[in-house]
Order: sequence, then C-alpha cells, then structure tokens
Amino acid sequence: MKLTALLILTMAFLCPAVLSASPAAPAMLSADGCHVCKQVCTKYGLSKGQNHCHIFSPESVEIYTKAAGGSAANSETMFAKNIIEAVNYISLKDDKSELFVGPITKDIAKEYKVVSQGCGFGSQDVTIKKGLPAKLDKIFGAKVSGSTDGLYAIRMQDKDYLGIATADYRMVVVGAEDDIKCGGQFIKDNFYLYCKAGISEKKNVGASGYCRTSLTRK
Repeated sequence: MKLTALLILTMAFLCPAVLSASPAAPAMLSADGCHVCKQVCTKYGLSKGQNHCHIFSPESVEIYTKAAGGSAANSETMFAKNIIEAVNYISLKDDKSELFVGPITKDIAKEYKVVSQGCGFGSQDVTIKKGLPAKLDKIFGAKVSGSTDGLYAIRMQDKDYLGIATADYRMVVVGAEDDIKCGGQFIKDNFYLYCKAGISEKKNVGASGYCRTSLTRK
C-alpha cells in the first residue's frame, strides 16, 4: 500500500481514542490539519513557531480501531500501536517539502541478533546504522534534506530499509516504495519488531499477516 502524507486531523476525526494524552507539538489544528508549534518544540524536531503537518498511517488506525483501542496484544495490534505512537514525533513542513523527526536519544546504531521469532523471519542479524539507506530521496513523499536525526539505515533479510526512531523509543520501518513495513519498540537492550508478511522469508505469518520478532544487541 502506497503511503500518503495524510494529516493527523483525519486520524483524530476517525478515532479520537488512538491519540496519546500528549499529542505531538500541542496546538490547535487549522482547517488543513497543520498547526504552529508553541511548546517543547525541540522534542519533536521543530523550532518554536514553526508551522507543520503530522502524518499517520490509515492502515494502523483501522487495525487499532478494530482491536478496541489496542486491548488485544497480538502482532497486528502491536504493529499498529507502535506506528500510531511514533507518528506523534514525525511531521512534514507545511508545504510537504521536508520531514521533521523528534529523534530518539538512545544510541540504537548497533547489530541485533534474533532471540525469537514465530513466523519465518529467519535468524539473520539486523544491522542499524545512522543515516539514510542508499538511493533514498523521499520519505512520505517529502524530500530528504537538512538534519537526518532520527533516521537510520536498516539491513534485514538481505534488504535495505529506512528506520525512523522517535523520542518515545518507537520505530517506523519504511520500504523502498515509501510504504510502512514494520512498527517497533526499544526496551533496554532489546528491540521488538512487528512486521508485515513481506519482511518474512517465508509465508507462515499467521492469520493476521503480521509477525513479531524479538532481537537483542550483540
């Protein structure tokens, strides 16, 4: 599914329950879904007074809504929850020309080994490096320019992906076609990754089409 840079205003209209108690760069939204950052702006990768628009994943909202607000802790719901939490810290310039990230403060640029997986992810290590994957020029339709804080090149299953790691220790994994592949979370030295079937080396991904893989730093 091609990801479009839709605004968090629509997300709030569809499912107010999925918004966190502290929405990203808090301020009232304008009619087009954008707003000016007025407080704790640097936490979200913004400057005070900067106008910006939030992105979200319609797919994740749909999954989360069906799961009654994420009460079911299965791989599909956790995929959605991690993405919904992360996008509070991801926004676009008001003309959609630049991406801003409230970056993670933890050093996650490491090599991770697979501890457990139940749906064919395989045993290959996952490598996370600071910066962008080769040949990547757009994220969510916006050109990559300026700071790359919070952006990582991820190598897994012999393919390259973009990781957006946010201040709440979440990660969104984006594929070459600018579509979301995984939602993840860092807890201490562990990395929990919830991915779509396309990441797995086999098709055995369960009825939902999503898979959890647990990794730890090497």
